[in-house]
Amino acid sequence: AGGAAEPQKPKTAYARYIEDARARIKGESPSASPSDVHSLALAAWKAAGKEEKAPYDAAFTADKARYEKECAEAGIEPAKRGRKSGDGDAAPPQQPPVSNGPAGQAAFALDQAK
Repeated sequence: AGGAAEPQKPKTAYARYIEDARARIKGESPSASPSDVHSLALAAWKAAGKEEKAPYDAAFTADKARYEKECAEAGIEPAKRGRKSGDGDAAPPQQPPVSNGPAGQAAFALDQAK
């Protein structure tokens, strides 16, 4: 509460693209629902080629460098992507299939051994 705030994490290329696409889509279709706008933005991201994504990738790379520099200056470890430590680290135990009989249970046991 009393210390300096942690540096703001970098915004991913995907998040930057979606933000821009939402604004564009809302301008083109003001009556579109938020769900429809997001669906259209997601479809546009999936269809976008490397050239279209390149400026967003470059902005993420620059923002990531800024974040890592600010973390180093603050003497803290940059946060890793993915789950937070201790946030569901252990997978819940799986139950073998009941309806498949001995063959299904044997396949389950082989899957668990991997």
